[in-house]
Amino acid sequence: MASKDNASSLTLYSWSKSSCSCRLRIALSHKKLPYRLVDIDYASREHHRADYARMNPSRSVPTLVVTSSGGGEADAVHIGQSVAALEFLEEAFPDAPALLPAARDLAARALVRTLVQAVVTDMQPPTNTRVLDMAREMGVADVDEWCRRVHVRGFTAYEGLIAGRAGKFSLGDEVTLADVCLVPAAWNATGRWGMELSEWPTVMRVFNNLMELEAFKGEDWRGKTA
Repeated sequence: MASKDNASSLTLYSWSKSSCSCRLRIALSHKKLPYRLVDIDYASREHHRADYARMNPSRSVPTLVVTSSGGGEADAVHIGQSVAALEFLEEAFPDAPALLPAARDLAARALVRTLVQAVVTDMQPPTNTRVLDMAREMGVADVDEWCRRVHVRGFTAYEGLIAGRAGKFSLGDEVTLADVCLVPAAWNATGRWGMELSEWPTVMRVFNNLMELEAFKGEDWRGKTA
C-alpha cells in the first residue's frame, strides 16, 4: 500500500473546466499529494490524439497515471474515470487526509457514495460536452436550458439527502468525496448556466463553506481567462 512518502509518481491529464478533472485536482490538493499536471486542450481536441487514446480509450478527461517506484511507462497504471481514481487515492494513500468516513461506519460511507452518485451519475453525464454536442445534432434548441433542468433535479435530490445530516459540509464537519464532487457541479451551474444556488439553502451553505478551503477555491475556474 502506498503512502505520501513513497516513490510512486502521479500524473494527472486534465482540462481546467472539466468537472470530472476538477474532482481529482481538489482531492489531490486536499490530500497534499504531489503530482504532475498535464493540461489537455479540449478546444483543439487534444483528447482525440492517438497517444492520448492509448492511455484512455474513452478519449475523456481526467486520466490519472500512477508510476510505481522503479517502474517504467509500460508498468504504469492508467485510471480514466474520476470516481475510480478518487477511490484509488483513498486506498493507495491511507496516510493522507481521508475523504471517506471511517471503515467501521458503513452507513456514513454508503451515504457519501450515494451523494457522489447523485452528482456523477444523475447530473454530470447529461450535461457532458459530448452529450450536448449530440443533443445539438439532434435538434435540441436550447441546450443551456437542458443543463439547467438537469441541475435543478440534481440539486433538489442532493438537498433532500443532506438536509438534517449536513454540518459545515455535506456530511458533518469533515470534507468527503461528496463535497469533492458537489463543488465542480456548482461551478458549472453558476459559471456556465447562470444558476443561483439559493433555491437549495443547505447546498448553498455547504458550497460556501467549502469555498473557504484552499483545495477548493484554488481550482475554481470561474472568472479565469485560461
